[in-house]
Amino acid sequence: MVTGSDLESGLFVWWVGTPLLSISFPNGQPATIPNSGYALRVQVNENQAGVLAAGSERLWWRTTGAWASVPLVSLGGGLYDANIPPVACNATVQYYISATSTNNIAWSSPDDAPTGFHSTLASTCTAPPIPYCTPKVNSLGCTPQIGYTGTFPSVSAGSGFQVFGSNVRNNKPGLMLYSLTGRDAIPFGGGTLCVAAPVRRSPPLSSGGNPVGDDCTGAYQFDLNTFIAGGTGDPGLQVPGNLVRMQFWGRDQGFAAPNNVTLTEGLEAQIIP
Repeated sequence: MVTGSDLESGLFVWWVGTPLLSISFPNGQPATIPNSGYALRVQVNENQAGVLAAGSERLWWRTTGAWASVPLVSLGGGLYDANIPPVACNATVQYYISATSTNNIAWSSPDDAPTGFHSTLASTCTAPPIPYCTPKVNSLGCTPQIGYTGTFPSVSAGSGFQVFGSNVRNNKPGLMLYSLTGRDAIPFGGGTLCVAAPVRRSPPLSSGGNPVGDDCTGAYQFDLNTFIAGGTGDPGLQVPGNLVRMQFWGRDQGFAAPNNVTLTEGLEAQIIP
């Protein structure tokens, strides 16, 4: 260990030789993180047994202003989670990791922290799916409704974003129409087409509901995540950040052709990773 000083910055301490502690990131360092928070995996190695001052392991972070810090969460075997807290959408997060050896020397990654630091970008916030446009009242006087369960359509989830068109005539064939080019509101089938050209289609659907009679117990259901995972739709469904607009179409024999169709309103959702 070597010490030195200058008039402007005060005392410096340099370590000569192999560092007592080394800090690394076994899973790498992310270019982006969710704005809702992120657990960064950290490895703190003792290069001499027993030299780590227990409890000194910390994450230092900031988006603006002063540094804040939180303890690392030990996972055993020198592994830790550095829990970056929720931050604003699109924020640049600066961070470094520090730990102290038993001789009171602070070690960090990067070595010149806090002058030097690592950084990552928090994700763009995704708005919840939004209904829009106007449904067509069906021949029984019922107003079809579009809705969903889950949070967002996802490239990687495989299932779980279920879109449904309820309050439609029972046991009627139908489709989910979708578009990646925008919303629309043009006359169509006696109602309004809410998705812009080119309009894509789901595989055939059935509304189900009461097995006999004519009523509005039908509901079309379609798991968009399963459809995305299957790779049979538009390649644009595989691109996080794209907006997809959806609308259910179905048969309604109570109207004369060409207006013998059911149309829900539209639903717009952003695709996430």
